[in-house]
Amino acid sequence: MTPEGHAEVFRSEGSGRISGLSWATGLVELADGARRIAPGDPVRFLPYGSFEL
Repeated sequence: MTPEGHAEVFRSEGSGRISGLSWATGLVELADGARRIAPGDPVRFLPYGSFEL
C-alpha cells in the first residue's frame, strides 16, 4: 500500500513473479470471478501482520 492508501501492482514475468511477494506488505483479496479492477475501485487489503504468524 502506498502512503495515500492505494494498492500497487508488482508487474513481473517468468520466475520473477514471486519476487513481488518479498516486496509487498500484504495481500489484496478479490471477489470470486473478479476479472478487472480499475484504479479507484475499493479492495480489501490484508496486511501480513494480521496473519499473526
